[in-house]
Amino acid sequence: MIPNMIQIVAMRAPTLRRPINAAWVRSRSANGWEWFYTHTVGLSVMLSLDTIGRVADWLHVSVSRQDRLPSWQDLKDVKEMFIGRNHEAVQVFPRDEDFVNCHPFCLHLWSPN
Repeated sequence: MIPNMIQIVAMRAPTLRRPINAAWVRSRSANGWEWFYTHTVGLSVMLSLDTIGRVADWLHVSVSRQDRLPSWQDLKDVKEMFIGRNHEAVQVFPRDEDFVNCHPFCLHLWSPN
């Protein structure tokens, strides 16, 4: 079941599922969101653990670049690093009336926690 992401009722810092590669530098943490950034490939990643309605928690991973959308390989690498090879992740394409775009070059992955 894919939850309606509009119904996020709580957001907090996730517990990372695995150690993060040294190429990723933790740049800041605020309001329960964890940010990591790597200069070597130019990706920014934001993590949060979101409670959505009455559904279980979902790990939310935002992946962005400054000048273009992340590639399939970018998403695959981030999924492996922050979610794990043995966990599922999905992208959600919301209905038009639920669509929010705060960053033109950002994609999101969601994984049941």
